[in-house]
Amino acid sequence: MTVAPRSRPGSPGFTLIEIMVVIAIMGLVIAMGMPSIITAFKREGMRKAIYDVEEVCRNARAQAIFGNKTTCVYFYPQPADRRYQLGGDPVVGGAALADVASTSTTSAGGSETSGVLPEGVQMDMLDINLQDFAESPWGRVRFFPNGTCDEMVLVLQYKDQFRKITLEYSTAMTDVTEVNK
Repeated sequence: MTVAPRSRPGSPGFTLIEIMVVIAIMGLVIAMGMPSIITAFKREGMRKAIYDVEEVCRNARAQAIFGNKTTCVYFYPQPADRRYQLGGDPVVGGAALADVASTSTTSAGGSETSGVLPEGVQMDMLDINLQDFAESPWGRVRFFPNGTCDEMVLVLQYKDQFRKITLEYSTAMTDVTEVNK
């Protein structure tokens, strides 16, 4: 003897209308939050400067290790300059600024090689191997094939914000901290 399943007048589940209403509400909430999400991921001012300096240091470390040769990053701390350059020879003067675009440039591999700090961001302090380079036309940080580098402390100023980027000599990794003045 076989028993046929009983059919109920109201079957469990959601109707198409209920699902569409829930999706519409989710879309509305996401649309309202998009400007905040975009702003959170957008890099400007101090955030962009910190990201750019960390990126050029990471790329220099990688080039030194994978290329098995010492790689240099040059920082130009003068207020009229405010730029950095991976590799090559240091270039000082107005002609050098024409060679560096206002945004970062990348090599064929996609790694950042040079750039200018965003408008309003200044290098407040540049110490390399415990020597002050803030008043110098340029300072050089060397990255070695064994994964080490010169010790560096760079303080960036943007309006009333100060951030210290420390380059650990034994690991060539950066650490960013807030500076209260």
